[in-house]
Amino acid sequence: MLDFLDSIGSHSGSDDRLKFSPEDAKDTAKKVFGITHLKDFQLSAIRACFERSPSLVIRPTGAGKSLCFQLPAMMKACEGRFVLVISPLVSLMQDQVESLRKRGIGKHPVVFASPEYLLNMVDSLCEIEDKLVLLAVDEV
Repeated sequence: MLDFLDSIGSHSGSDDRLKFSPEDAKDTAKKVFGITHLKDFQLSAIRACFERSPSLVIRPTGAGKSLCFQLPAMMKACEGRFVLVISPLVSLMQDQVESLRKRGIGKHPVVFASPEYLLNMVDSLCEIEDKLVLLAVDEV
């Protein structure tokens, strides 16, 4: 995580609002994840991310919740930014990292960390918050 924080640096302070494009979301879903149709709840959650609005997604296992935070990191509008996923379950983080690697997604667009680890990183995260696409809390 420390290497990652060093790699993205800090920001100049300009307003970098992201523009949501449903077409970009759909194209990215197809290209990166092989998904031809996004569900309404997924598009809604992804749109909320771009609007910097809170979003709560509650769906059963296997319904596609993870795509709500993985997809924005891969979209053109978010290039050079990252998604931070907080999860208390190391096994879940490992499964998701492996799944992303199998899709050819390298390190950094989606960063996973435990709540305990992030408690020590709050100051560093505040310095780079403009690079953060969204903060997802998974399986808490």
